[in-house]
Amino acid sequence: MKKVIGILILALVFVGCGASKNLNSNSNIDFVELAYGICSVNIEQAQSMENSPSGIHYISSDFNLLQRTDKIPAKQGQRFGVAYLLKSPEYKEVQVEVVWTFPEPVKSINGRIYKEVRYLDTHSTNEDFHETYALNSEYPIVKGDWKFELFVNGDKLYERNFELL
Repeated sequence: MKKVIGILILALVFVGCGASKNLNSNSNIDFVELAYGICSVNIEQAQSMENSPSGIHYISSDFNLLQRTDKIPAKQGQRFGVAYLLKSPEYKEVQVEVVWTFPEPVKSINGRIYKEVRYLDTHSTNEDFHETYALNSEYPIVKGDWKFELFVNGDKLYERNFELL
């Protein structure tokens, strides 16, 4: 009898471990694209960012889609990006990694070379977010295919290409 109870307890522990692992996986998170293209935003604050050609990461709000397109004029002052939400049956915080890959290396004003911009952030599921790139100077303006990728806990959930013309 003690062996049977011991086996049942052990089985419950294994089932419980498997269930808790599924709660932390990305299998219940869906990327929902709300908009993409040329946009405007309100800049809330600027943060230092060493792994960016400009050295600055802007925190923004109020994503406003001006034109739904993946063809972006390669000119100073242009901003483009993606608005989205991470849909999940439960509200939780997840770590996201955002990657913007350039068609060819970008040389910053201080002479440093960048092939991409990559950063981590924490987002809540079931809330609107956006990621944009602004061509605020001449040096990051590189014509060709720019790739935007979003990863959640290391798994790629989304990719969109923009062509700068």
